[in-house]
Amino acid sequence: MDVRPGEAGWVTREPQTRSVKGTYELHFPDRFYGHYIWYVPFEATGPKPDAPSTKTQHTRPMTDQEKAQHCAWP
Repeated sequence: MDVRPGEAGWVTREPQTRSVKGTYELHFPDRFYGHYIWYVPFEATGPKPDAPSTKTQHTRPMTDQEKAQHCAWP
């Protein structure tokens, strides 16, 4: 990655994701609000297993505060 003097640089990693929808089936030993079995909808998003991720490089000019904190030159 090429970061020039006076710039800040960083790399982001974004995994491929997948979303799933379904229904939880909950069983209670005693009645819960009048029922032993409840069906609860859910949706979840997470990374795909064994899928490659996207890596992106970014740069931007440093702020005056960053220059004062990290640079030996004014």
